[in-house]
Amino acid sequence: MDDLLTLDYAGLTNVALTGVDLDRDSLDEAAQNYLRLNPPVETKFVLADAWHLPSERWNIITSNGLNIYVQDDEQCTALYRSFAQHLEPGGILVTSFITPPATWLPKSAADLAYQRFLFSEVVAVKWQCVRSEEQTRQQLENAGLGVVTIEYDSQRMFPAIVAQKK
Repeated sequence: MDDLLTLDYAGLTNVALTGVDLDRDSLDEAAQNYLRLNPPVETKFVLADAWHLPSERWNIITSNGLNIYVQDDEQCTALYRSFAQHLEPGGILVTSFITPPATWLPKSAADLAYQRFLFSEVVAVKWQCVRSEEQTRQQLENAGLGVVTIEYDSQRMFPAIVAQKK
């Protein structure tokens, strides 16, 4: 939620942010950051599973990366379906995904090899679930969301995607 807490809300009214996470420490950290940054918005922090969100609905949902921990494709679609169910009609989902390495355009092959080594052998990250743009589009469509735009980073590794509830 830190990225939302640092935005400029000048000229906006009635902005309310809800942080949802299964990790109490993450929620506590977000609450501390809210107090430190003091943006002119209301906030609420909810301990919940993204597949079983609170009953409220939102105009915008952001989820930067939860899907990259989800190996099972149907579970990933179910995540998107949960988001769609909790969006107001016409609401927006902003998320991202990791593309398959074969589609990447790294600036340096040596850096890419070193990064792969670090992430797989040293850190042993659990977020190695990659999906193609086509697969991600289909999952979002199956969940009731239409893709508005996809913005690729310069190396085509971690694009941002904007989808709208149908």
